[in-house]
Amino acid sequence: MKEEARKQNRQSASDELFKVAFQVFEQDAAGAVATSPLRIVPRSQADKERSWLLKNGRAKSIARPWTIARSGDVATSRVVANHPIVAASEPGKVTVEYLPVGYIFNVLPMRLADGNIYLGLNMTMSDVLGEEIIGGNTYPVISSCIFSAPLTFQSGESVVINGLEIERTPKLKKTAITVFVTVDAVQEMEIGA
Repeated sequence: MKEEARKQNRQSASDELFKVAFQVFEQDAAGAVATSPLRIVPRSQADKERSWLLKNGRAKSIARPWTIARSGDVATSRVVANHPIVAASEPGKVTVEYLPVGYIFNVLPMRLADGNIYLGLNMTMSDVLGEEIIGGNTYPVISSCIFSAPLTFQSGESVVINGLEIERTPKLKKTAITVFVTVDAVQEMEIGA
């Protein structure tokens, strides 16, 4: 069903590009202000909320990733550090893979027939809590939080996601995450141009 919607969308707006921008704030979960977990607000209100978080020292802005995505196509923005882990080992041979730790945002923006914007959003936030030795190999212990939602909103609005928590070091304290998401059409391109 999703593939069918993507094909229909590509026929009408496949040349439209969107800039999807994120701003991630962290604060101690014990001091976080309780609000609705997901809100769609005018951009001006989101700007005031961001300013309030920064001015009052309640939170710090830790990442501002963004990506450009064609309507109906998935795009990814990553703010990560890759941690090596042993994937397999044999006598005399060790295979190492890298595990991304940080923030990964996968987005699928589409312009709807009514002019609104649909955004399929999947966020993964992770951090290394420590290490564990298994079979003589050291592995990172990872804390993760995954958020996924289909969102529909109008141009000029922002999405505010509150109440996400992840364990952080030191002392395994919980950190509250607030994410502001904005989507703007940035350019229309002709196919083949």
